[in-house]
Amino acid sequence: MDTGSDDGNPAIVPPRAGYRVEATSRDGGVQVSVPRDPAGARRVAAGSADGKVTVRTAN
Repeated sequence: MDTGSDDGNPAIVPPRAGYRVEATSRDGGVQVSVPRDPAGARRVAAGSADGKVTVRTAN
């Protein structure tokens, strides 16, 4: 699952599971609250040049 933005606040809200997470922001924060599994089969990538990146689990 990938998302990105040049000027905005991308958010990814996947189902609860373990994920390999790559989240970056050049000018903004990064908030990750999904369970991480560096060796997992599921991958989430989100990036922003100017904005906050959020990766959180669905309710």
